[in-house]
Amino acid sequence: MDNGTSEKKTIKSINPANNQVVKEYPVMDDREIKDIIQKADNAFQDWKKRPFAERAEVLNKVAALMRERKNELARLCSIEMGKVFNQGVGEVELCAGIYEYYAKNGEKLLADTPLETPVGKAFVAYEPMGVILSVQPWNFPFYQVVRSSAPHIMAGNTYVLKHSSNVPQCADAIHQLFKDAGAPEGIFSNLFIPGSKVDELINYPEIKGVTFTGSEAAGRKIAAAAGQAIKKHVLELGGSDPLIVLEDADLDIAVKLAAMGRLANAGQVLHRLNESLLWNKSQSNSLPRRKLSMNM
Repeated sequence: MDNGTSEKKTIKSINPANNQVVKEYPVMDDREIKDIIQKADNAFQDWKKRPFAERAEVLNKVAALMRERKNELARLCSIEMGKVFNQGVGEVELCAGIYEYYAKNGEKLLADTPLETPVGKAFVAYEPMGVILSVQPWNFPFYQVVRSSAPHIMAGNTYVLKHSSNVPQCADAIHQLFKDAGAPEGIFSNLFIPGSKVDELINYPEIKGVTFTGSEAAGRKIAAAAGQAIKKHVLELGGSDPLIVLEDADLDIAVKLAAMGRLANAGQVLHRLNESLLWNKSQSNSLPRRKLSMNM
Protein backbone atom coordinates (compact mmCIF):
# COMPACT_ATOMS: atom_id res chain seq x y z
CA MET A 1 0.00 0.00 0.00
CA ASP A 2 1.18 3.51 -0.84
CA ASN A 3 -0.81 6.38 0.61
CA GLY A 4 0.18 8.81 -2.17
CA THR A 5 -1.49 8.73 -5.57
CA SER A 6 -1.61 11.13 -8.48
CA GLU A 7 -5.23 12.01 -7.61
CA LYS A 8 -4.52 13.01 -4.02
CA LYS A 9 -3.68 16.53 -2.93
CA THR A 10 -1.76 15.42 0.15
CA ILE A 11 0.59 12.67 1.32
CA LYS A 12 -1.02 11.26 4.46
CA SER A 13 0.74 9.84 7.50
CA ILE A 14 -1.67 7.13 8.72
CA ASN A 15 -1.29 5.17 11.95
CA PRO A 16 -1.80 1.51 10.95
CA ALA A 17 -2.99 0.65 14.48
CA ASN A 18 -6.18 2.69 14.12
CA ASN A 19 -6.16 4.02 10.52
CA GLN A 20 -6.20 7.58 11.83
CA VAL A 21 -4.56 10.33 9.77
CA VAL A 22 -1.80 11.76 11.94
CA LYS A 23 -0.37 14.39 9.61
CA GLU A 24 -0.64 15.50 5.99
CA TYR A 25 1.91 16.95 3.57
CA PRO A 26 0.86 18.84 0.43
CA VAL A 27 1.83 17.08 -2.79
CA MET A 28 4.52 19.15 -4.48
CA ASP A 29 3.82 20.64 -7.88
CA ASP A 30 6.21 20.67 -10.85
CA ARG A 31 7.60 24.07 -9.92
CA GLU A 32 8.47 22.93 -6.41
CA ILE A 33 10.03 19.72 -7.71
CA LYS A 34 12.17 21.60 -10.20
CA ASP A 35 13.27 24.07 -7.52
CA ILE A 36 14.37 21.29 -5.14
CA ILE A 37 16.32 19.45 -7.83
CA GLN A 38 17.97 22.69 -8.97
CA LYS A 39 19.00 23.52 -5.40
CA ALA A 40 20.46 20.03 -5.06
CA ASP A 41 22.47 20.54 -8.25
CA ASN A 42 23.65 23.96 -7.09
CA ALA A 43 24.70 22.47 -3.77
CA PHE A 44 26.61 19.72 -5.56
CA GLN A 45 28.79 22.24 -7.40
CA ASP A 46 30.22 23.32 -4.05
CA TRP A 47 29.86 20.11 -1.99
CA LYS A 48 31.99 18.09 -4.40
CA LYS A 49 34.90 20.44 -3.65
CA ARG A 50 34.59 20.26 0.11
CA PRO A 51 37.32 18.26 1.89
CA PHE A 52 36.46 14.83 3.27
CA ALA A 53 36.87 16.12 6.81
CA GLU A 54 34.11 18.66 6.29
CA ARG A 55 31.74 16.09 4.82
CA ALA A 56 32.56 13.72 7.68
CA GLU A 57 31.77 16.43 10.20
CA VAL A 58 28.22 16.72 8.84
CA LEU A 59 27.66 12.96 8.93
CA ASN A 60 28.99 12.71 12.48
CA LYS A 61 26.68 15.51 13.60
CA VAL A 62 23.70 13.77 11.99
CA ALA A 63 24.68 10.54 13.77
CA ALA A 64 24.92 12.32 17.10
CA LEU A 65 21.48 13.86 16.62
CA MET A 66 20.03 10.47 15.71
CA ARG A 67 21.29 8.99 18.97
CA GLU A 68 19.98 12.00 20.89
CA ARG A 69 16.53 11.68 19.28
CA LYS A 70 16.37 7.89 19.01
CA ASN A 71 13.19 7.53 21.07
CA GLU A 72 11.40 10.23 19.10
CA LEU A 73 12.48 8.68 15.78
CA ALA A 74 11.56 5.16 16.93
CA ARG A 75 8.06 6.37 17.81
CA LEU A 76 7.68 7.67 14.26
CA CYS A 77 8.50 4.17 13.00
CA SER A 78 5.75 2.77 15.24
CA ILE A 79 3.20 5.41 14.29
CA GLU A 80 3.75 5.24 10.53
CA MET A 81 4.55 1.58 9.78
CA GLY A 82 3.79 -0.36 12.94
CA LYS A 83 7.33 -1.23 13.97
CA VAL A 84 7.79 -2.45 17.55
CA PHE A 85 9.29 0.46 19.52
CA ASN A 86 12.43 -1.39 20.67
CA GLN A 87 13.10 -2.50 17.10
CA GLY A 88 12.73 1.12 16.02
CA VAL A 89 15.32 2.18 18.57
CA GLY A 90 17.64 -0.51 17.25
CA GLU A 91 17.13 0.71 13.68
CA VAL A 92 17.99 4.28 14.62
CA GLU A 93 21.13 3.22 16.50
CA LEU A 94 22.19 1.12 13.51
CA CYS A 95 21.71 4.12 11.24
CA ALA A 96 23.82 6.35 13.47
CA GLY A 97 26.57 3.75 13.26
CA ILE A 98 26.38 3.72 9.46
CA TYR A 99 26.82 7.49 9.24
CA GLU A 100 29.75 7.25 11.65
CA TYR A 101 31.33 4.43 9.64
CA TYR A 102 31.37 6.39 6.40
CA ALA A 103 32.50 9.54 8.18
CA LYS A 104 35.46 7.61 9.56
CA ASN A 105 36.32 5.47 6.53
CA GLY A 106 35.00 7.41 3.54
CA GLU A 107 38.26 9.10 2.62
CA LYS A 108 40.15 5.80 2.71
CA LEU A 109 37.48 3.97 0.70
CA LEU A 110 37.49 6.69 -1.96
CA ALA A 111 41.27 7.07 -2.26
CA ASP A 112 42.86 6.60 -5.68
CA THR A 113 43.89 2.98 -6.28
CA PRO A 114 47.10 2.39 -8.31
CA LEU A 115 46.98 -0.23 -11.07
CA GLU A 116 49.87 -2.31 -12.35
CA THR A 117 50.52 -1.72 -16.03
CA PRO A 118 53.46 -2.60 -18.28
CA VAL A 119 53.47 0.85 -19.84
CA GLY A 120 53.14 4.18 -18.05
CA LYS A 121 51.11 4.74 -14.90
CA ALA A 122 47.43 4.03 -14.20
CA PHE A 123 45.06 4.34 -11.29
CA VAL A 124 41.36 4.13 -10.46
CA ALA A 125 39.86 7.41 -9.25
CA TYR A 126 36.47 7.88 -7.60
CA GLU A 127 34.76 11.12 -8.53
CA PRO A 128 31.40 12.49 -7.31
CA MET A 129 28.58 12.14 -9.85
CA GLY A 130 26.03 14.80 -8.96
CA VAL A 131 22.44 14.64 -7.76
CA ILE A 132 21.29 11.14 -6.78
CA LEU A 133 17.58 10.31 -6.80
CA SER A 134 16.67 7.80 -4.10
CA VAL A 135 13.32 5.96 -4.04
CA GLN A 136 12.91 3.97 -0.84
CA PRO A 137 10.29 1.72 0.85
CA TRP A 138 8.56 2.06 4.18
CA ASN A 139 9.52 -1.15 6.01
CA PHE A 140 12.81 0.28 7.33
CA PRO A 141 12.06 3.99 7.03
CA PHE A 142 15.42 5.18 8.37
CA TYR A 143 17.80 2.34 7.52
CA GLN A 144 16.89 2.20 3.83
CA VAL A 145 17.62 5.90 3.46
CA VAL A 146 20.74 6.01 5.61
CA ARG A 147 22.53 3.09 4.00
CA SER A 148 22.31 4.78 0.59
CA SER A 149 22.66 8.44 1.61
CA ALA A 150 25.74 7.97 3.80
CA PRO A 151 28.18 6.84 1.07
CA HIS A 152 26.76 9.24 -1.52
CA ILE A 153 26.98 12.31 0.66
CA MET A 154 30.45 11.35 1.88
CA ALA A 155 31.51 10.89 -1.76
CA GLY A 156 30.45 14.45 -2.59
CA ASN A 157 27.08 13.76 -4.19
CA THR A 158 23.82 15.39 -3.15
CA TYR A 159 20.76 13.33 -2.32
CA VAL A 160 17.10 13.80 -3.26
CA LEU A 161 14.73 11.39 -1.53
CA LYS A 162 11.34 10.23 -2.74
CA HIS A 163 10.37 8.15 0.28
CA SER A 164 7.38 5.85 0.46
CA SER A 165 4.19 7.84 0.88
CA ASN A 166 3.41 5.74 3.97
CA VAL A 167 6.22 7.35 6.00
CA PRO A 168 6.32 11.09 5.25
CA GLN A 169 7.06 12.03 8.86
CA CYS A 170 10.11 9.77 8.89
CA ALA A 171 11.31 11.37 5.65
CA ASP A 172 10.76 14.82 7.10
CA ALA A 173 12.63 13.85 10.28
CA ILE A 174 15.74 12.79 8.34
CA HIS A 175 15.73 16.06 6.41
CA GLN A 176 15.45 17.94 9.71
CA LEU A 177 18.45 16.04 11.09
CA PHE A 178 20.61 17.33 8.22
CA LYS A 179 19.33 20.88 8.68
CA ASP A 180 20.03 20.78 12.40
CA ALA A 181 23.48 19.31 11.74
CA GLY A 182 24.35 22.39 9.69
CA ALA A 183 24.42 20.70 6.28
CA PRO A 184 24.30 23.17 3.39
CA GLU A 185 20.89 23.54 1.77
CA GLY A 186 20.38 20.99 -0.99
CA ILE A 187 22.70 18.30 0.37
CA PHE A 188 19.69 16.24 1.49
CA SER A 189 16.21 17.01 0.16
CA ASN A 190 12.73 15.46 0.24
CA LEU A 191 10.14 15.20 -2.49
CA PHE A 192 6.55 14.70 -1.32
CA ILE A 193 5.11 13.29 -4.50
CA PRO A 194 3.26 10.13 -5.63
CA GLY A 195 5.23 7.22 -7.04
CA SER A 196 3.74 7.85 -10.48
CA LYS A 197 6.00 10.91 -10.82
CA VAL A 198 9.30 9.04 -10.43
CA ASP A 199 9.77 8.28 -14.13
CA GLU A 200 9.60 11.99 -14.90
CA LEU A 201 12.25 12.77 -12.28
CA ILE A 202 14.75 10.42 -13.90
CA ASN A 203 14.61 12.53 -17.06
CA TYR A 204 15.75 15.70 -15.27
CA PRO A 205 19.24 16.49 -16.60
CA GLU A 206 20.45 17.30 -13.07
CA ILE A 207 19.69 13.74 -11.88
CA LYS A 208 22.82 11.66 -12.50
CA GLY A 209 21.89 8.37 -10.85
CA VAL A 210 19.01 6.47 -9.25
CA THR A 211 18.90 4.09 -6.30
CA PHE A 212 15.75 2.09 -5.63
CA THR A 213 14.49 -0.55 -3.22
CA GLY A 214 11.04 -2.02 -3.75
CA SER A 215 8.94 -4.31 -5.89
CA GLU A 216 10.00 -5.97 -9.12
CA ALA A 217 7.18 -4.23 -10.99
CA ALA A 218 8.30 -0.76 -9.90
CA GLY A 219 11.93 -1.72 -10.44
CA ARG A 220 11.25 -2.63 -14.06
CA LYS A 221 9.76 0.80 -14.70
CA ILE A 222 12.67 2.60 -13.06
CA ALA A 223 15.22 0.47 -14.92
CA ALA A 224 13.46 1.18 -18.22
CA ALA A 225 13.35 4.93 -17.57
CA ALA A 226 16.98 5.03 -16.41
CA GLY A 227 18.09 2.93 -19.36
CA GLN A 228 16.26 5.17 -21.79
CA ALA A 229 17.98 8.20 -20.23
CA ILE A 230 21.32 6.31 -20.04
CA LYS A 231 21.68 6.91 -16.31
CA LYS A 232 23.30 4.66 -13.75
CA HIS A 233 20.90 2.91 -11.40
CA VAL A 234 20.99 0.40 -8.55
CA LEU A 235 17.97 -1.80 -7.81
CA GLU A 236 17.15 -4.02 -4.83
CA LEU A 237 14.03 -5.97 -5.70
CA GLY A 238 11.78 -8.47 -3.97
CA GLY A 239 12.87 -11.42 -1.89
CA SER A 240 11.65 -14.85 -0.81
CA ASP A 241 13.26 -17.22 1.68
CA PRO A 242 12.30 -20.73 2.85
CA LEU A 243 13.11 -22.36 6.16
CA ILE A 244 14.33 -25.90 5.51
CA VAL A 245 14.05 -28.17 8.55
CA LEU A 246 15.96 -31.42 8.14
CA GLU A 247 15.42 -34.66 10.01
CA ASP A 248 18.17 -34.08 12.59
CA ALA A 249 17.14 -30.50 13.43
CA ASP A 250 16.20 -29.35 16.93
CA LEU A 251 12.53 -28.54 16.40
CA ASP A 252 12.26 -26.21 19.38
CA ILE A 253 15.02 -24.02 17.95
CA ALA A 254 13.60 -24.30 14.43
CA VAL A 255 10.13 -23.19 15.51
CA LYS A 256 11.52 -20.26 17.50
CA LEU A 257 13.57 -19.09 14.51
CA ALA A 258 10.59 -19.61 12.20
CA ALA A 259 8.47 -17.28 14.32
CA MET A 260 11.25 -14.69 14.44
CA GLY A 261 11.79 -14.94 10.69
CA ARG A 262 8.10 -14.47 9.98
CA LEU A 263 7.17 -11.81 12.52
CA ALA A 264 10.29 -9.63 12.88
CA ASN A 265 9.73 -6.00 11.89
CA ALA A 266 5.97 -6.64 11.88
CA GLY A 267 6.58 -9.20 9.13
CA GLN A 268 7.71 -6.50 6.69
CA VAL A 269 11.10 -7.75 5.51
CA LEU A 270 12.06 -8.59 1.94
CA HIS A 271 13.93 -11.72 3.01
CA ARG A 272 11.41 -12.79 5.65
CA LEU A 273 10.45 -16.45 6.02
CA ASN A 274 7.76 -17.13 3.44
CA GLU A 275 7.45 -20.91 3.75
CA SER A 276 8.73 -23.85 5.76
CA LEU A 277 9.94 -27.10 4.21
CA LEU A 278 9.85 -29.91 6.77
CA TRP A 279 11.44 -33.33 6.60
CA ASN A 280 8.61 -35.91 6.77
CA LYS A 281 9.56 -37.31 10.19
CA SER A 282 9.63 -33.80 11.64
CA GLN A 283 6.11 -32.84 10.69
CA SER A 284 4.18 -34.67 13.40
CA ASN A 285 5.75 -32.65 16.20
CA SER A 286 6.20 -29.31 14.44
CA LEU A 287 2.64 -28.02 14.16
CA PRO A 288 1.83 -27.78 17.91
CA ARG A 289 5.18 -26.10 18.52
CA ARG A 290 4.58 -23.58 15.75
CA LYS A 291 1.11 -22.72 17.07
CA LEU A 292 2.58 -22.18 20.52
CA SER A 293 5.36 -20.02 19.10
CA MET A 294 2.95 -17.87 17.13
CA ASN A 295 0.82 -17.32 20.24
CA MET A 296 3.75 -16.09 22.33
